[in-house]
Amino acid sequence: MEGRPQGRRAAMLQTLPGSPEGCAMTLMNALNRLAVTASKRTDVIIVAFMLMAIAMMIIPMPTYLVDALIGVNIALSLLILIVAFYINHSVEFSALPPLILLSTLFRLSLSITTTRLILLDGNAGHIVKAFGDFVIAGQVVVGLVVFLIITVAQFVVITKGAERVAEVAARFTLDAMPGKQMSIDNDLRNGDIDQFEARRRRSRLERESQMFGAMDGAMKFVKGDAIAGLVILFVNLLGGMMIGMVQRGMPFAEAAHVYSLLTVGDGLIAQIPALLISVAAGTVVTRVNSDGEERDLGTEIVRQLSASHRALGLTALILLGVGMLPGFPLLVFVGLAAVLGGSAFVLWRRDRRAARSLVKDELQEHETMAEPGASSGASGASNDAAEDALESTERPRDSQVLLSIGTGLAEAAPLQPLRQRIEALCHDIRINLGVEVPLPEVYLDRSLPADRFQVELEGVPVSEGEFSGMALLLQDDPVHAQLVSVETFEAPSPIGSRPGRWAGRDHAERLQDAGIGFLFADEVLREVLDRTLRRYAADFLGIQETRLMLEQLEGKYGELIKEVLRILPLQRIAEALRLLVSEGVSIRSRRGLLESMVEWGSIESDAGRLTEHLRAGLARQISHQYADRNRVISAFVLAPALEEQLRATLARHEKSRDSLPDDIGRTVLVQLRRLCDMLPEHDSTVLLVHSELRRCMRRLIVRGELQLAVLSFRELASEYNLQAVGTVSLTDVLARPASRAGAVTPLATAS
Repeated sequence: MEGRPQGRRAAMLQTLPGSPEGCAMTLMNALNRLAVTASKRTDVIIVAFMLMAIAMMIIPMPTYLVDALIGVNIALSLLILIVAFYINHSVEFSALPPLILLSTLFRLSLSITTTRLILLDGNAGHIVKAFGDFVIAGQVVVGLVVFLIITVAQFVVITKGAERVAEVAARFTLDAMPGKQMSIDNDLRNGDIDQFEARRRRSRLERESQMFGAMDGAMKFVKGDAIAGLVILFVNLLGGMMIGMVQRGMPFAEAAHVYSLLTVGDGLIAQIPALLISVAAGTVVTRVNSDGEERDLGTEIVRQLSASHRALGLTALILLGVGMLPGFPLLVFVGLAAVLGGSAFVLWRRDRRAARSLVKDELQEHETMAEPGASSGASGASNDAAEDALESTERPRDSQVLLSIGTGLAEAAPLQPLRQRIEALCHDIRINLGVEVPLPEVYLDRSLPADRFQVELEGVPVSEGEFSGMALLLQDDPVHAQLVSVETFEAPSPIGSRPGRWAGRDHAERLQDAGIGFLFADEVLREVLDRTLRRYAADFLGIQETRLMLEQLEGKYGELIKEVLRILPLQRIAEALRLLVSEGVSIRSRRGLLESMVEWGSIESDAGRLTEHLRAGLARQISHQYADRNRVISAFVLAPALEEQLRATLARHEKSRDSLPDDIGRTVLVQLRRLCDMLPEHDSTVLLVHSELRRCMRRLIVRGELQLAVLSFRELASEYNLQAVGTVSLTDVLARPASRAGAVTPLATAS
């Protein structure tokens, strides 16, 4: 009983504030409270980090604390590097510029602390000594060489390149800001995005511009850090040797050895984290994101490097050849070649298996659907019903669009896949043009030849042709087919003005393996309907459809629609929209069109002239429609003399401003036909003219049945560039369309 009070008293004495146990417990409690506070106030950590860096410059630190701070420096550099690799977009690491500043300040403070310890005590902690003894094996010359290599690589290669990239990125980002802001405003005005998405995009754009501008300056810190590392190295080396010989009486050799190892170890500890920061900064500023995709850098690199089995296979062959050279280690290069070659083989097998599976499924689908009675169950019942509809001897009476096919095409293009393609086609046209087109019906017309088709619009044939259903229409150069021993033949193409190259249907798998594009019979019919529906899409946009369109938009743009109907009658609105659609211009940008109608409707009474102003309001959409991936529009242009003559001619004939005199029109048409004959089929080259000439040139081209779009300079957005590939004159044609020669001109200055 007496021992228990004594035990409690002893326990109380052990936890008294003056005892060692009490001090430890008090310290632990304080650290716990600090950790809890820091978890709630992350800004305190950054403030403490900065104060610690400043204190390190002034207050001498013990060696064990210096070791801990060196570990923090290395950990911070590694963390920044890994985060830079795993971000999906540069803006996601917008804190990198201030992080570079803070880490540079911390490293310089740490270098000052280690320099103080080296010069005063000849001991800078275990990590510095370990770098001197273990990393460079106690060899001063080796350490100096390694240090200089790292410093030069960081200063000359990484930092210099990243600095230049950051400078260019900052300038380009700032220059592109007005265009990007206009694009966001245009998307918002057209209703493609809402207010929340517009604010998010503007905020991201602002952060992006600020970040690249800050990175341009932050790279100067990295560059200065590399220079400071060299200066600190020589200060430590010379100062340490002088202190060792003068104050401590050390021989020259001993002083040089001791202080050189410490100096080199300290330099490596400072330069390696600095190198990691430089690599992280360079990674962020050189990052190029894929369109519409969010991937980290590692995934993006591996995906792109392994995208082509041909590249991997060729690299393996080159490595194998290098290994065969005299004196080269054969085993090393053979091993590398085996790894790359195996990877190439695996990718090749995977791609080939996927291609074969796709072709077999498509062939099986065609053959299965073509065989009567091949289906069963519910699907069989639906197919039988569809076949009954196709076999019906009565022509559809109320069909707006009717596709009639012969028996041969009906066997090669089974109804079910064909109807699915037609439904998808109507959906695509609605999305691209903004016009609701009727769903074409398919009719088996036994009075037609077996391989013939005919497209009727409200009972009137508008397109017809003939092709073998058992042949494949090639989409690539026929030379490619000859390289894989596929025989081709020339026959009229139903989807072009020039003859097409065809191959037997039994070559489908071989063509697919070679990556050569081709079309089955149902795909050819789909393309025929695509061209027909787009050509006559304006016929499906009348007053009734225009009123329905406005009613659907009334809940979203009620006041705007009221203003449009106050200024313009419904008939003129429908006529203007039909003129746009007749030239393949999308009317999906409803809000932009309505605002242009409000702006110009009271000024222009003629629907044709009003349409020209509407086209100018759709400049970005029109430019995108005819530009390539590099935002370059290839165009024929009129010679200055011809353009002046045409404008003067139109000025003299006020009553016929939409047509040219017959003699001039015939000459210009001949020149344009010669130019178009030089172009490949389905080329996107346009004719670019002055806005006063666009309507008459369009009418001339329609009369000449040329597949050539006519644009005016007002319809070209400033973000796109122009490449003149041919010049039209009354005397001769100056053209180079085959080689695509000619300078690329910014559209902002083309007019």
